[in-house]
Amino acid sequence: MRIKLKPIFGLMLFTTLASCGGGSGSSTPPIATPPPSGTSSPPVVNSASSAKLNEGETGSFYTVEATDPDNDPITYTLLDSVDAQAFTLDSTTGELSPINALDYEVPQDDNEDNIYNLSIEVADDLGQSTQFALEVSAGDIRDAFQFGLTPNVPPSENFDLLDWRLDFPLNDDGEPSGIQDAKRESELAGGFEHPVYSYSGADGGMVMRAPVIGAKTSANTS
Repeated sequence: MRIKLKPIFGLMLFTTLASCGGGSGSSTPPIATPPPSGTSSPPVVNSASSAKLNEGETGSFYTVEATDPDNDPITYTLLDSVDAQAFTLDSTTGELSPINALDYEVPQDDNEDNIYNLSIEVADDLGQSTQFALEVSAGDIRDAFQFGLTPNVPPSENFDLLDWRLDFPLNDDGEPSGIQDAKRESELAGGFEHPVYSYSGADGGMVMRAPVIGAKTSANTS
């Protein structure tokens, strides 16, 4: 051990230097880095599980809202499926948009019921992820057809059926026998329709079908 004396304003400062065995210099120990905790929580999805998009509309209509407990960056992915092929999802913002405007009369979903079942994955940059299901319902709107008629609505929404009566070719039990059921103006104007005998056609026109064999207007009708 060596002692060095250094005068400072009339005082003697004693400094002790420790020599390293076998070496002439001194080394600074490295700063220890805390080991990683090894734990990372997956993102949490806070947005609704259902949404509605009317036919003909374009642009973003729904945003996936998610947070990460560790404040890690989040990426959004729309998982591939038949229903997913009609939409696009922004991987950064989580905004969902249709690739093309939906057509209620020509559904693109797998079972053609105008309900699109989507699976979305939210992942952080450490590989933790959360998947959730989103149901998108396509809304029907009135399309503009010739003469201002609209399909997919009861005839009374295209025509004034007050003061009219319909002798229906089925009885009260819905069978083509016996005495037929008569639909009064209150029923016709209230939205009555039948998928075979009285309904709106593809162009909005009123279709009324009269079969050769059906219920009679009276017991003696032939």
